[in-house]
Amino acid sequence: MNSSSKSTKLLLANTLKLMLKTEDYSKITISDLCAAAGINRKTFYYHFHTLDQLLEWAVERETIDVLMSYDLNHDFEKEVGFIMDYIEKNFELLQSVNKTVGRGAVHKFIYRNLYPPVMNALLKRGGQFVEDREYLEFSAEFYTEAVAGILQNWLEKPKLRNRTQIAEYLQLIVERIN
Repeated sequence: MNSSSKSTKLLLANTLKLMLKTEDYSKITISDLCAAAGINRKTFYYHFHTLDQLLEWAVERETIDVLMSYDLNHDFEKEVGFIMDYIEKNFELLQSVNKTVGRGAVHKFIYRNLYPPVMNALLKRGGQFVEDREYLEFSAEFYTEAVAGILQNWLEKPKLRNRTQIAEYLQLIVERIN
């Protein structure tokens, strides 16, 4: 992709993110988006066929950019903080993704970032986790799915629990893994 094409796509994605702060995704039209971005509809259709396609591209692109800039050192506490920061910063965008692309897209992002530190935490515990590789992998999947589900629920119902409480509870659970 040439830099001009990428710039236009980023302009559209950033404009959509800004619009999502004040408008529901279902109310945004391609015409409104193009007017806000200062481009014509033809330019939009050159890059994307639908708003859903733009939304999916924006999340994919941002996820790749965030992951490439983040030093993945497999530290569970830092990883959870990173994900919670990302959720808070991109709250409207992620909620729109949940509604349009589906809950699975955000869940995959969370899972992909949490699996390595959960695996690392289990390996540090040693014991049966190290002796039985199948049990280790099953346990890592179990705990990762559980934590991803909690964070997904926090995105969908942020008033249910506050960020500090969730982070503390998750850290306690990981520390108590046997």
